[in-house]
Amino acid sequence: LLRLANKRIWHISFFDKAANYLPYTGWLFFILFGAAYMFSINFMLPVAATGLAVLAIMSLILLLSLPFSLLVHSLQSKVKPVKREAIDPDKRRFLKTAAAIVPVLTLGTSTDGIASSFDDVRIPEIGFTYKDLPEDLDGFRIWHLSDLHLGYYFQLKNLEELLLRAENKSFDLILITGDVADDLSQLTDSLNLVDQMKTSYSPVVSLGNHEYYRGIKEVRRRIEASPIPLLVNNHFVYKIGNTNLTIAGADDPRRMHSDISQFLTNSISMSMQNAPDNGFKILMSHRPNALNVAGQFGINLVLSGHTHGGQIGFNGQSIFEPIAENAYLWGKYQKGQTKLYTSSGVGHWFPFRLGCPAEAPIITLKKV
Repeated sequence: LLRLANKRIWHISFFDKAANYLPYTGWLFFILFGAAYMFSINFMLPVAATGLAVLAIMSLILLLSLPFSLLVHSLQSKVKPVKREAIDPDKRRFLKTAAAIVPVLTLGTSTDGIASSFDDVRIPEIGFTYKDLPEDLDGFRIWHLSDLHLGYYFQLKNLEELLLRAENKSFDLILITGDVADDLSQLTDSLNLVDQMKTSYSPVVSLGNHEYYRGIKEVRRRIEASPIPLLVNNHFVYKIGNTNLTIAGADDPRRMHSDISQFLTNSISMSMQNAPDNGFKILMSHRPNALNVAGQFGINLVLSGHTHGGQIGFNGQSIFEPIAENAYLWGKYQKGQTKLYTSSGVGHWFPFRLGCPAEAPIITLKKV
């Protein structure tokens, strides 16, 4: 398709060469990725994955640019002046080059998106207001870490740098909502690093789908070897002054394209069993869909990840928001009295972010 489009529309030698070498390069990175994954060659994994991602993104961008290029090419071919003196060379030149400019510009955008995926993780300040918030929790700050995906593009050294940058921030509690490490050899060490942060209350971690993909038994063993407890279908109560702060951890359904409402309902029900009725309740759920069912359990705030914000955003929202109803892709949401923040994630397994930077938000509870 690339070769055919180039012959008919673009006439750019780079695309001609790319069409010839693309399949071979793709297979090369695919073999490298498979070997790195199978034999746990950690240094090769991000290189191979990045190569595959770059090829996939550029191919997709070129494909998406075809309709506009075809339109411009069609307009250019219809410019047939009746008289020789009526020929407008500037117009012809513009229409002829416009079709080639489109894929070049889109390739530039894809390059920017790939480069942005390696930018420093942001630490934005996110405020949530509640009328009935207990006085003891007014100004309470939570550092929300989600989707580190250690082992692909985010490594222990990157986590250490993020923790150092966060040292001058003040927060009371750290909550980690799943997909911590794809390279399980980094899991325990990563939790040890997080536990060294100076906070008033000890951090906790919950599960994501990648914990199951990597082998839940081994994940549990490595988390148990760390000082940070795992919350899954249970809860922990912190005493903040005279107020009960209940932190519950939902399980992950491991399914990707089916209704998970009943699963989350059952999981949250188990998580909240025997929890205090009073105080403030926070649910750690890797899947933001928990917002749909959390209200019936008196949950005040849900913290989630998983979506990576669709990895393309505009003006602080995922561009897929209009077509992904109730997916809660990135940012603040509310249903009834229950509020949600979906983080775009600290890391990712696909190196492309455009207008949707990696983040580790600090959530502040405020009384109005």
